Amino acid sequence: MFANYSSYLNNNIMQDITKVTKHIKNKKVIVVGDFFLDRYTYIDDSQTGTSLYTGKSAYSIDHIETSPGAAGTIAKNFALLGVGDVYAVGFCGNDGDGYTLLQNLKTLQIHTDGMLVFEERLTPSYTMIMRNSGNGYIEESEVSVQNHKLTTPEIEQALIHNIKSLIKKVHPDAIIFLDQLDSENYGVITNAMRGFINEIHSSFPYILTYVDSRQFIKEFSNTIIRKCNNFEFVRAYSADQSKIPALCENLSAASDIPLIVTLGADGTLLSKNGSTIMIPAFTVNGNIDTRGAGDAFSTGYIAAKICGVSEYGSVIIGNAAAACCVSQIASTGKIKIPILRNVLKSCAPQINPYGGSL
Repeated sequence: MFANYSSYLNNNIMQDITKVTKHIKNKKVIVVGDFFLDRYTYIDDSQTGTSLYTGKSAYSIDHIETSPGAAGTIAKNFALLGVGDVYAVGFCGNDGDGYTLLQNLKTLQIHTDGMLVFEERLTPSYTMIMRNSGNGYIEESEVSVQNHKLTTPEIEQALIHNIKSLIKKVHPDAIIFLDQLDSENYGVITNAMRGFINEIHSSFPYILTYVDSRQFIKEFSNTIIRKCNNFEFVRAYSADQSKIPALCENLSAASDIPLIVTLGADGTLLSKNGSTIMIPAFTVNGNIDTRGAGDAFSTGYIAAKICGVSEYGSVIIGNAAAACCVSQIASTGKIKIPILRNVLKSCAPQINPYGGSL
């Protein structure tokens, strides 16, 4: 692709982000997956008392912050980047967290007609307990709520129906599938949904189709863009870390559709047509919080791709989005064009040049 990464950053990347800024408001994306509610609960120890009933500590919550999580993180960041229309497809429970999740999505002007609400399902959530013991808030622990009921064939078909209906109605530029759960058939991305995903390209080849899977990346065909991190890749393919580049070359040999493996602070491995290139990450100084970094990468990468940025440039913008995310503490990140632009301007000179072609 390009012989010198630094040269590309200096000469092209600002043109790429300008292209995104110009075209993003006219784009439409569908986000399918497990929509969680992210909740940050802030406890101030200076207000801790004693329970009248048990004699144990009675903690006082200073404030609570909520936002869409998991697939909702991707949808949120598309909205914040300025994508014209973002459509959510998934399900939640008919409970308080479900209400809050849907309200958060609507506040971001994300279309929620594709979201199903069920009495017999819980709204999945992550609650991060933030404690201030006198030196500022730090994360102490995490509590999660997940469904422990198999997703029924009726729910699967209802979700697939919603996706097909949206495709025909809105003609999206991209469909993003987030396979969040480790359990095989307990969320939105079940075996039946994976089969549907693998067939999308043959019916709708003009739509950019992208899947990010924690546990089942091996189950998706090379007709769609596949993305996972290095730990998920090693687990899926029972491979050693050192074998990732060679295995990616083999897996992408018969396709010009990218296979992407993110490597945290080491950058991103991009592979297609049997070749690979390593695109380094941006340096982030100070404290970091990696929650949501992979989702931020996906948002930046896809936003750039659908706006006509090259494959190489799209990964760079994805890496910049991840850098934006990890620098935001106690958050899954809020990715906006001005923040991306600042990261690209300030961090580009820090990157060592990497040679390569693809």
